[in-house]
Amino acid sequence: MFSCPIRLRMRRRKRVRALLLSALDRLISCLEFCQELSQGPWKMWLFVVLMLGLLYASVWRIFFYDPCDSSLIRKQLCAQYHAGEVAGTLCYPMCVQKVQFFSYCDATEEEKSFVWHQTKFKVQMIDESVSWWRLKEGTLISEFRGQVSSFLQLKLGHSTYEDLTDKLLLYADFNEDGKLSLAEAQSLWRLIHIHEFLLLYIFQKSSTFPNINGTCGHFYGFQHTPIPRLYDKQPNSWLSKLFTNSYKWEFPRWAKRARVTLGIVEFSMDIYEEQGTKFLMCDISPVNFGITFDYEAMLTGTKDIASAYSIGTLLQNRTCYSDSDCVYSRHCRSMCDRTGRCSGEITHPTLWFVCDIIRDYLLFDAPKHLYYELKRLLSKCSFLSMKGDNPDLKHAVVYHDLKSFLWKEIQYSPDA
Repeated sequence: MFSCPIRLRMRRRKRVRALLLSALDRLISCLEFCQELSQGPWKMWLFVVLMLGLLYASVWRIFFYDPCDSSLIRKQLCAQYHAGEVAGTLCYPMCVQKVQFFSYCDATEEEKSFVWHQTKFKVQMIDESVSWWRLKEGTLISEFRGQVSSFLQLKLGHSTYEDLTDKLLLYADFNEDGKLSLAEAQSLWRLIHIHEFLLLYIFQKSSTFPNINGTCGHFYGFQHTPIPRLYDKQPNSWLSKLFTNSYKWEFPRWAKRARVTLGIVEFSMDIYEEQGTKFLMCDISPVNFGITFDYEAMLTGTKDIASAYSIGTLLQNRTCYSDSDCVYSRHCRSMCDRTGRCSGEITHPTLWFVCDIIRDYLLFDAPKHLYYELKRLLSKCSFLSMKGDNPDLKHAVVYHDLKSFLWKEIQYSPDA
């Protein structure tokens, strides 16, 4: 899981070496210039001191500056681990074996992320004084099970989540001793409050979602490999300004595109209903998906995925004058009814929008004997709705027809 990133390490060494050489060259140039212009030795020595201070500051920034406060984050997590407040499969390597998970940091106000080898680690910035963040000592397993189930209903919608609750509790038994300690329960409680982690866990069986690679308290890691985007209609290059369709020139062969598309279509069905809850992706574009080296589709982020229940709850009963007042995001919206309230019913499923982004990707340079049938299948997506008679059946039919068509064309193709 943690193979050595030689290329990244060499890249960083070259960057550091280049920065140091640049700083030294500037120092020498400034000293020569100063020696020519200075009228007294004290001025030159003052300048030398200033330049040495500048060099020291540059070296400190390169080697010791920590914009993510990773040492403090690690210290807090390990203190909680040794105090028996949190647990997880990453705690022992991080706090006892001193594995350096914190590198290549990226910080926002809500979270901080680090890339180490082929895993991305994230930690949510939380207020430790918030009461619900800590479980009460002496909480019974039956009480905790009820808390988890209630939270899932609040987050995902009113349904029975016994199976998901059981799986989460089993996952929280990090030391696999058949018991759930307070540290394990508290770690799970924190993790399920993190939207991204909960989605990654729910969709672990989907090949489009990255795998979870471990946790420690509210610190978690998941599979991360830099991959090219599906395509980008607006690349920042002079070529794209001259040729509007230049983004298509980098498309792989059609059979490989069909393989990638099959994964994206399966993704739309994976999130359509899981654990008795419908999910939606509310901002769909080609840059939301990447292509692995094996030409499999991979989701590049989960922040735009939410349950239809949570979106509908936010929209429901909102005062409106037109449908434009009932918008949650670009691809998640409902209708304004006659009473001047938003209905909360989302108009189109994710597959409706998925067909829109794969249309360019698949129809371009498609085999002539497949082009018109493929175009016909994609056009059927435009009739999909989450309202009306039997929306689930219509969705299933369109999905099945599209999947069968793609699978038939690639299963025996040597190019796929």
